[in-house]
This record gives sequence, structure tokens and C-alpha cells, in this order.
Amino acid sequence: ANPPPPTQPHVQPTTGRLPGDRPIIKLSVALIDTYKQINKVYYEEREARKAARMAQKAAAPQGQGINNNGWDDENYDYIVKTGEMFYDRYVIKERIGKGSFGQVVC
Repeated sequence: ANPPPPTQPHVQPTTGRLPGDRPIIKLSVALIDTYKQINKVYYEEREARKAARMAQKAAAPQGQGINNNGWDDENYDYIVKTGEMFYDRYVIKERIGKGSFGQVVC
């Protein structure tokens, strides 16, 4: 019918994650600490990427792009040159503006 009660109390195994490393703890009790750690890592990596871009930009010759074999700037936008011809039909006079999705030229 009923199994006999265990003779020894149940003991948590010592293998596995530490209590502070458990995802459920990190996302509940230690949520603020988790966000602080994520932000710290994010901003350190962002600064490292920024420093690498600045070093790459400084190493590039003036007037040359640093991406796409020199055709694009640091934001991967095509470097438009005055007098350049597109499609053997349109001559670029000047760049009027630049937005999130491209450049405006006339």
C-alpha cells in the first residue's frame, strides 16, 4: 500500500549551480544586480567597439572610407562625391541631407 518513510532526510545534491547563479534567483530576488551586471558588460563592450572604430578611422587615409573597401563610411553609408555619375545618367551636385535610411542628393 504505502511505501515506508525514508530513513534519512532528503539532502540537496552538492553538484550543480550555486544558489546565486540559478536563473530563477537572478530573475527574481537578484533582478537589480542582474541588470547592473548586464549594463556594465554592455557599456564596456560598447566603449571597446567605439575605441576600435576610432582607431580604424584614424588609420584610414583622409577622404577614404573605412568599410566596404573604402566605399562606405563608419556608418556603412556610401560616400557620395560631388560630380560623381550614377547609372551613367545622374550627376551628383551636392548632398542635401542624411537620414536614418539614406542620403538625399541633388
